Amino acid sequence: MLRPGSLHFTRGADMLRSGFLEFTLEHSPTKYLVVGDVVSSDEFSAGGYSWRIVCYPHGNERGNADYLSIFLKLVSESKDNIKAIFDVFLMGRDGKPSDSDACWCAPEDNPRWGFPQFVKRRDLAPIYAANGRVTMVCGVSSSCAVTPIPYRRRRRQILGSILADATMPVITVEEIDPAVFGVLLRFVYTDFFPEHEELGGSPTDMLQHLIAAADRYALDRLKIMCSQNLREKVSVDTVGSILACAEAYNCPELKQKCLDFIAVEKNLKEPVSRTWYRNSHHLLAAELRRRVVV
Repeated sequence: MLRPGSLHFTRGADMLRSGFLEFTLEHSPTKYLVVGDVVSSDEFSAGGYSWRIVCYPHGNERGNADYLSIFLKLVSESKDNIKAIFDVFLMGRDGKPSDSDACWCAPEDNPRWGFPQFVKRRDLAPIYAANGRVTMVCGVSSSCAVTPIPYRRRRRQILGSILADATMPVITVEEIDPAVFGVLLRFVYTDFFPEHEELGGSPTDMLQHLIAAADRYALDRLKIMCSQNLREKVSVDTVGSILACAEAYNCPELKQKCLDFIAVEKNLKEPVSRTWYRNSHHLLAAELRRRVVV
């Protein structure tokens, strides 16, 4: 059995029920395969279940002989009616992601689903093969929610930008904590915003990191939701860091909430608020000074 050149999966996917992997296919050896021959990935875990990517470079059956077929296969034995989103896109020779498809279903008696006519074989070499390899990015989310269309496009851009910069066998997402990236990835797959207990030991810090990540990847809805949640967490102990976050990532309503909070005399007299005020960015301090006399 042929094996793909590399397989990458986001850590923390078991907890967050979603992740992505890079499936790299050595193109030249596939020329000697026939219809029904399989190139498969190693098993990987998502949502507490084991999965495998199954690829047929010459199609899974004769009617699909002109296509590359690719499927997600459930390896785990389970009595549950498991639902999952399986999303695949090709990386072009220019390093940019192609259009993707998404499949959502319950496997039931046939625990495998995907795309029997994913891409025409004649297009692989001229459009997608780079250095003799074809790279497919496969997203898996064991959730019942269907991803909104705009987020499918955004997901391609996020994952495509990460993989375009990846030069090592293990992908490192710079400047984003793995737990934060996991929450972001789950959001773009399922439109699910985490419950309070899923934000870790410091929800305020997690929400600020999520705002930074949402701003980086232009996920405006996630940014607004985080901002709304942070407005409820403004306190004497948190107002300084939240205000700095609101200013850095252009969250005007959150910024207004913080300034209004600090301007209240009893809050401004608190040691933490006064220390922040003295050390804060001079523009913010000037803005607050117009409201209150220290």
